[in-house]
Amino acid sequence: MNSEELKELIELKEKGLTKLKLVGLGHAFIVHKNIQNKISHDLIGEGKELSTFIDRSPSEPGLCHLYKFNLHITKALFLPEEVNEAIRNENEVVMKFADVADEHIPDK
Repeated sequence: MNSEELKELIELKEKGLTKLKLVGLGHAFIVHKNIQNKISHDLIGEGKELSTFIDRSPSEPGLCHLYKFNLHITKALFLPEEVNEAIRNENEVVMKFADVADEHIPDK
């Protein structure tokens, strides 16, 4: 990991965010720190074929649809006035995954 990427990850962590990279897809998304647990719950725990999450990248925020079958992602971009409400709604949903996320964080 280069120093620029490390700095970015530290800044994101301070905001309760992280960078999500899906292996083999070549794309990275800025997401809520609990999103990985939500995706696992949706696709494995509930057996859904689709999981959604918000890419919070400042340059292109949007609603992402992750398809279980082929790990394909589609993304619908938000209008500027839609972003904050969508993030608030997602924050409420992912809070139930906070304990799961915290269990996997090593002690300092």
